[in-house]
Amino acid sequence: MVTWEMFAWSEITFFKPYEWEISKEEYSSKGYYLSLEDMKMRRLELKYEKVPFDKAPKPKKIIDDFISKVNEQISDIKVVSRRESSIYGHDAYKAVLRTGDFILDCYGWYCDYTERAFLLNFIYKFDESKEINSILNRILKSLKCHIKGNNIPWYFQGILISLPREFKPVEKKTTTGLSYLKFYHDENTALVAYNCMASLILEEESIDSWFKNKVFKESFKKYGKISNFSKEAVLKLNNHTVSVFSYDIRMTLSPRKRKCKVALWVCDETNRLICYTIVSKEMIRFKENYMHKLHSLFENTLKTIKCH
Repeated sequence: MVTWEMFAWSEITFFKPYEWEISKEEYSSKGYYLSLEDMKMRRLELKYEKVPFDKAPKPKKIIDDFISKVNEQISDIKVVSRRESSIYGHDAYKAVLRTGDFILDCYGWYCDYTERAFLLNFIYKFDESKEINSILNRILKSLKCHIKGNNIPWYFQGILISLPREFKPVEKKTTTGLSYLKFYHDENTALVAYNCMASLILEEESIDSWFKNKVFKESFKKYGKISNFSKEAVLKLNNHTVSVFSYDIRMTLSPRKRKCKVALWVCDETNRLICYTIVSKEMIRFKENYMHKLHSLFENTLKTIKCH
C-alpha cells in the first residue's frame, strides 16, 4: 500500500509516495529542477523556467524540444504516442517515449498565472505500467502549478510550512546532521531546521543548548551574539510539546539589535530535533506596530508546520 505525503515548492504542490525521496534539487530566481527516486530508480523529474507571457512557448514545442534533446543522448529511444492533455486547467501536451524496457511519460505546459514553462517526466519500467499508472494519476490529479492567496506552502525533507508569498528561499543545507531552510523578506528571516538522532543529542545537551550551539552558530553567527534568551510559553503542535523562547541578537559595540522568537520541539515520529525561528531586521528602536506584526507572523506560520 502506498503512503502519500505532500510536496510543495514555489507554488508547486502535489502528493507523492513517501518512498520517493529527493535525489537532486536546484533552484534560482529563474528556474527550478527536481528529481525524485525510490529504492529502485529515478521516478520523477520536474523542471520549470521563468518565461514572460509574451514569449510563452506552446506545450507541444516544450515536448518537441525535449524529445530532440533526448534523441541526441539516447539513439534507440522511440516516440510511442503524442496527444494534447491538461494540467491544472492549463493546456498541456503529452508524449510517451520508450527505450528498451524503460518508459518515459512527458508533460509540457505553460502556467500563465506564474509565467513559467513546465516539463514533467515520469520514468518506469514497462512491466510496472499497471502499478505505476495509478500512482501517476494520483500525482497528476493533485498537482498545482499556481496558488491563490497570500500563503505559500513549502516542503523541506518531510516538513511542511506555509509562509507569506513574499518570503523566498535564500539558503538550503541538507546533511546527515543539521539541516535547514532559510527564507528572507524585507530584512526579516525565517528558518526551519532539524537534526536527526534527537534521542542521542538530548543525552548530551538540552534542546535550547542545541539551538544556541548548533543552529544559531551555523545559521546566524554573522549577525552577532545571542542575548536575553528567555522562555515565553509552552504549547502543543502536531501532538508535540513545543517550547517558545524570545531572544535578541547583538553586534559587539553596536546599539543595533535584532528581535527574535524561536519554537523548539522533539518529533518522536521521526526522532528529530526541530527548530522554527523568526529573526527581525536590525534596528535601534522597535515600534510597537512592527513587533506586533513580527509576533503575528511567528505565531501564524508556526501553526502551519507539519513535522510528520
